[in-house]
Order: sequence, then structure tokens, then C-alpha cells
Amino acid sequence: MYFCLREGYEIQDKVVGYNCPLDEYGLSMIAVGVNGDGSLNTCTCRWNHEQGATGMCMDAVQLSELLGVDVYRVMTPVRD
Repeated sequence: MYFCLREGYEIQDKVVGYNCPLDEYGLSMIAVGVNGDGSLNTCTCRWNHEQGATGMCMDAVQLSELLGVDVYRVMTPVRD
């Protein structure tokens, strides 16, 4: 699991905004689960399952664009 926290997430108002669930509140905290083979398993925004969010609110390309990095390079599975 990886957690992407936007600076100031703790004071972000919980208000349904434009593009909800991928609005300012939703994108202020993102949880990413990576499978053992390195593929994206889950990606949830702060709304989680409220306001229409699902266990896969965006794919790896969208997440990479949002974060400005290739998620497959920085979010690698832990190997034993």
C-alpha cells in the first residue's frame, strides 16, 4: 500500500466539488495498492465509496499524470 497525501490534506474542506469524486477533497488523499507482480490493484480517493468513488477511481496512466511520475517506477511491490 502507498498513500499519496497532498500538502494541507488535513485541513481540506469535505465539500462535494466539481468532478467529484476526483475533486479537491477526493484527490487530497489517495491510497494505492500494488499486486505482487507490480500491477495496480486498487486506487481509491479520499471519498472512498462515498460520492460514487470505487476501488479503482483511476488507472495507472491517470494516476501517473496526476502525480507527475511513472507509478510503476516508484510504487514497486516489496519482495521477500
